[in-house]
Amino acid sequence: MHGKLFVVFALTLPLLGCSIQQQIEPVRKRLDAPLCVVNNPGVRSGVLDSLLLTLSSRDVNYRLVHNRSAAQACDWALTYDARWSVDLGSYMSYAAIQVVRGGTPAGHAIYDARKGRGHPEKYVQVQPKIVELVDELFAP
Repeated sequence: MHGKLFVVFALTLPLLGCSIQQQIEPVRKRLDAPLCVVNNPGVRSGVLDSLLLTLSSRDVNYRLVHNRSAAQACDWALTYDARWSVDLGSYMSYAAIQVVRGGTPAGHAIYDARKGRGHPEKYVQVQPKIVELVDELFAP
């Protein structure tokens, strides 16, 4: 009996302390000017495509800018980042979207599965996850 309990404990131990976290701080003010989306060329294009598609579907007036200095001329700006990891396959292990208004943080959405080893839920599809983050970030 003790041997079986030890085996169960040994198999579940790697799962303890592993988690997937998601944190959303919605944008509380209505966007009263176009949102400048700062292109991040270091992130796979699927993230930007999903981001822009979701903003369009929510009727958010945006324009794509190619660097942070161009975004400084905008009242509202959005930056994003995403990272991939490999564990039995490649997966998006981290995504962050930040919105600033006049240089002041106005909201953010973070998905973090970097400590999610052992969790099959870490294998998310990029588009639905980005849609979820943007929807919650700009929730009415």
